[in-house]
Amino acid sequence: MPTASGYFQSEPPKRKASYASRMILGGKTADGNPVSLNTKDKVKVTGYIRDLSYSESLRDFLHKARLVKCIEYGDDDVRVGRTATYMVVESLIRFSK
Repeated sequence: MPTASGYFQSEPPKRKASYASRMILGGKTADGNPVSLNTKDKVKVTGYIRDLSYSESLRDFLHKARLVKCIEYGDDDVRVGRTATYMVVESLIRFSK
């Protein structure tokens, strides 16, 4: 399988892996190829970093954390600004076992 530099690779890189949240927009690469990954697959990706800013109420946070018993009146009025940082995948090489 050719890499971005045009060389072929038959096995994953030997350097230590890095872990980050990745977003595959629409489940496809930038050139429209569908992506299907399994739990133990190793991937090498290229892309760019994007921040997604949003606000969340205390009620929403507690609900997602399954702490419904802690929700009180007025928790919808308590809001916090949050930012999610992730990598938008432009190209992907999958190494399956």
